[in-house]
Amino acid sequence: MAAALKKAGIAYETKDIVDDPRKANQLHGYVSHQGQRLKVSFVEDAYFEIYPAVKREFGGLIARTEEIRGLYHRKLRTVAGGGSEGDSFEGGRQKARDLFDLHVLSEAFMPIKPFMESLP
Repeated sequence: MAAALKKAGIAYETKDIVDDPRKANQLHGYVSHQGQRLKVSFVEDAYFEIYPAVKREFGGLIARTEEIRGLYHRKLRTVAGGGSEGDSFEGGRQKARDLFDLHVLSEAFMPIKPFMESLP
């Protein structure tokens, strides 16, 4: 990944790495693009077969990312946690940004309940 970013002229500054058996492996850092410093995270994808990656161009580099349905699913899993049962959210992350993201996805893409009912 570092070689591909460098070849595309994108300097990546590593902020931190998450290596936790209860979470997806993650690499967080920053890139500069058109004069702006952007946070970029690479997150292990445990659901790649359900929500296959799509390719999008970023700064001359073709990056694999996901469609909105995959992002929505990932955000729900983040808030609910891996070991949630029923209406319990123990183990999940309920930060304001996650709840705001879910609110925006629910308003702009599809309400949460119908989206959850549509999950495989």
